[in-house]
Amino acid sequence: MSKMFLQRKKLISENRRELRIFLIGLYLTLKAFCKGYFMHAERFEFCRDVIVLVSEETPAEYVRHLEERNYDYHIVGKKHVNLERSLELLSEKYGIKTVLADTGRILGNLLLNQGFVNEISLLVHPVIVGTTSYNMFSLANKNTKLKLCKKETMEKDCVWLVYTLEH
Repeated sequence: MSKMFLQRKKLISENRRELRIFLIGLYLTLKAFCKGYFMHAERFEFCRDVIVLVSEETPAEYVRHLEERNYDYHIVGKKHVNLERSLELLSEKYGIKTVLADTGRILGNLLLNQGFVNEISLLVHPVIVGTTSYNMFSLANKNTKLKLCKKETMEKDCVWLVYTLEH
Protein backbone atom coordinates (compact mmCIF):
# COMPACT_ATOMS: atom_id res chain seq x y z
CA MET A 1 0.00 0.00 0.00
CA SER A 2 1.48 3.34 -0.98
CA LYS A 3 2.34 6.04 1.52
CA MET A 4 0.12 8.51 -0.33
CA PHE A 5 -2.89 6.19 -0.05
CA LEU A 6 -2.32 5.80 3.68
CA GLN A 7 -2.12 9.57 4.12
CA ARG A 8 -5.33 10.08 2.15
CA LYS A 9 -7.12 7.35 4.09
CA LYS A 10 -6.05 8.92 7.40
CA LEU A 11 -7.19 12.36 6.24
CA ILE A 12 -10.51 10.98 5.05
CA SER A 13 -11.04 9.07 8.30
CA GLU A 14 -10.38 12.17 10.40
CA ASN A 15 -12.81 14.25 8.35
CA ARG A 16 -15.38 11.57 7.59
CA ARG A 17 -18.35 13.58 8.81
CA GLU A 18 -17.40 16.55 6.63
CA LEU A 19 -16.30 14.66 3.53
CA ARG A 20 -18.61 13.26 0.91
CA ILE A 21 -17.09 11.63 -2.12
CA PHE A 22 -19.05 11.43 -5.35
CA LEU A 23 -18.16 9.25 -8.29
CA ILE A 24 -18.79 11.50 -11.27
CA GLY A 25 -18.84 9.91 -14.67
CA LEU A 26 -18.82 11.60 -18.03
CA TYR A 27 -20.22 9.64 -20.93
CA LEU A 28 -17.75 10.26 -23.76
CA THR A 29 -18.26 7.32 -26.12
CA LEU A 30 -19.48 3.75 -25.82
CA LYS A 31 -15.91 2.53 -26.20
CA ALA A 32 -14.58 4.85 -23.53
CA PHE A 33 -17.18 4.11 -20.88
CA CYS A 34 -18.36 0.66 -19.92
CA LYS A 35 -21.65 -0.03 -18.18
CA GLY A 36 -20.18 -2.10 -15.36
CA TYR A 37 -17.75 0.59 -14.21
CA PHE A 38 -20.03 2.20 -11.63
CA MET A 39 -21.08 -1.08 -10.05
CA HIS A 40 -17.38 -1.83 -9.46
CA ALA A 41 -16.50 1.69 -8.33
CA GLU A 42 -19.41 1.88 -5.87
CA ARG A 43 -17.58 -0.68 -3.78
CA PHE A 44 -14.89 1.88 -2.91
CA GLU A 45 -14.92 2.48 0.83
CA PHE A 46 -15.75 6.19 0.74
CA CYS A 47 -17.73 6.42 -2.50
CA ARG A 48 -21.46 5.91 -2.14
CA ASP A 49 -22.92 8.53 -4.47
CA VAL A 50 -22.83 8.25 -8.26
CA ILE A 51 -23.55 11.16 -10.59
CA VAL A 52 -23.38 10.67 -14.35
CA LEU A 53 -23.12 13.57 -16.79
CA VAL A 54 -24.33 12.88 -20.33
CA SER A 55 -25.18 14.77 -23.50
CA GLU A 56 -28.36 14.75 -25.56
CA GLU A 57 -26.61 12.38 -27.99
CA THR A 58 -25.89 9.74 -25.37
CA PRO A 59 -27.46 6.51 -26.65
CA ALA A 60 -30.92 5.78 -25.20
CA GLU A 61 -29.71 2.28 -24.27
CA TYR A 62 -27.13 3.78 -21.94
CA VAL A 63 -29.63 6.22 -20.38
CA ARG A 64 -32.00 3.27 -19.74
CA HIS A 65 -29.10 1.44 -18.09
CA LEU A 66 -28.61 4.41 -15.74
CA GLU A 67 -32.33 4.65 -14.98
CA GLU A 68 -32.63 0.91 -14.26
CA ARG A 69 -29.91 1.26 -11.64
CA ASN A 70 -31.31 4.51 -10.21
CA TYR A 71 -28.15 6.47 -10.97
CA ASP A 72 -28.49 10.22 -10.70
CA TYR A 73 -27.74 11.51 -14.19
CA HIS A 74 -27.94 14.91 -15.86
CA ILE A 75 -28.03 15.92 -19.51
CA VAL A 76 -25.57 18.80 -19.79
CA GLY A 77 -24.84 19.47 -23.42
CA LYS A 78 -26.07 18.75 -26.92
CA LYS A 79 -23.38 16.75 -28.71
CA HIS A 80 -20.82 16.61 -25.87
CA VAL A 81 -20.93 17.09 -22.12
CA ASN A 82 -20.54 20.82 -21.41
CA LEU A 83 -17.83 20.96 -18.74
CA GLU A 84 -18.61 24.49 -17.56
CA ARG A 85 -22.31 23.70 -17.13
CA SER A 86 -21.38 20.40 -15.46
CA LEU A 87 -19.22 22.11 -12.84
CA GLU A 88 -21.94 24.70 -12.21
CA LEU A 89 -24.52 21.93 -11.75
CA LEU A 90 -22.27 19.99 -9.37
CA SER A 91 -21.80 23.12 -7.28
CA GLU A 92 -25.45 24.21 -7.30
CA LYS A 93 -27.18 20.87 -6.82
CA TYR A 94 -24.64 18.92 -4.77
CA GLY A 95 -22.58 21.65 -3.08
CA ILE A 96 -19.38 20.36 -4.70
CA LYS A 97 -16.69 23.05 -4.63
CA THR A 98 -13.56 21.00 -5.41
CA VAL A 99 -13.17 18.34 -8.09
CA LEU A 100 -10.30 15.88 -8.20
CA ALA A 101 -10.02 14.62 -11.76
CA ASP A 102 -8.10 11.35 -11.72
CA THR A 103 -8.11 11.07 -15.46
CA GLY A 104 -6.21 10.48 -18.64
CA ARG A 105 -5.23 12.62 -21.56
CA ILE A 106 -8.62 13.53 -23.05
CA LEU A 107 -10.57 14.80 -20.05
CA GLY A 108 -7.44 16.20 -18.40
CA ASN A 109 -6.63 18.30 -21.45
CA LEU A 110 -10.25 19.42 -21.89
CA LEU A 111 -10.28 20.69 -18.30
CA LEU A 112 -6.86 22.31 -18.76
CA ASN A 113 -7.78 23.98 -22.06
CA GLN A 114 -11.00 25.41 -20.64
CA GLY A 115 -9.24 26.91 -17.63
CA PHE A 116 -10.70 24.64 -14.93
CA VAL A 117 -7.37 23.34 -13.60
CA ASN A 118 -5.47 25.11 -10.83
CA GLU A 119 -3.25 22.25 -9.65
CA ILE A 120 -1.57 19.26 -11.29
CA SER A 121 -0.34 16.27 -9.32
CA LEU A 122 2.11 13.94 -11.06
CA LEU A 123 3.70 10.66 -10.04
CA VAL A 124 7.04 10.07 -11.73
CA HIS A 125 8.08 6.41 -11.87
CA PRO A 126 11.71 5.35 -12.41
CA VAL A 127 11.00 3.71 -15.77
CA ILE A 128 11.74 4.76 -19.34
CA VAL A 129 8.72 3.60 -21.30
CA GLY A 130 9.89 4.40 -24.83
CA THR A 131 7.64 4.11 -27.87
CA THR A 132 4.72 2.60 -25.92
CA SER A 133 4.16 5.84 -24.02
CA TYR A 134 2.08 8.86 -24.98
CA ASN A 135 2.34 12.54 -24.17
CA MET A 136 -0.14 13.24 -21.38
CA PHE A 137 -0.49 16.88 -22.45
CA SER A 138 -0.40 16.45 -26.23
CA LEU A 139 -3.89 17.94 -26.54
CA ALA A 140 -3.12 21.07 -24.49
CA ASN A 141 -3.76 24.12 -26.67
CA LYS A 142 -1.05 26.35 -25.13
CA ASN A 143 2.10 26.25 -23.04
CA THR A 144 1.35 26.70 -19.35
CA LYS A 145 3.90 27.72 -16.73
CA LEU A 146 3.85 25.71 -13.53
CA LYS A 147 5.13 26.43 -10.02
CA LEU A 148 6.31 23.51 -7.92
CA CYS A 149 4.57 23.58 -4.55
CA LYS A 150 5.26 20.06 -3.26
CA LYS A 151 7.65 17.21 -3.92
CA GLU A 152 7.92 13.94 -2.07
CA THR A 153 9.82 10.73 -2.67
CA MET A 154 7.47 7.78 -2.37
CA GLU A 155 8.20 4.09 -2.06
CA LYS A 156 9.98 2.31 -4.92
CA ASP A 157 11.69 5.60 -5.88
CA CYS A 158 8.54 7.19 -7.27
CA VAL A 159 8.42 10.96 -6.92
CA TRP A 160 5.19 12.85 -6.28
CA LEU A 161 5.20 16.37 -7.71
CA VAL A 162 2.42 18.90 -7.18
CA TYR A 163 2.33 22.07 -9.29
CA THR A 164 0.06 25.08 -9.35
CA LEU A 165 -0.66 26.75 -12.66
CA GLU A 166 0.57 30.29 -13.21
CA HIS A 167 -2.24 32.06 -15.05
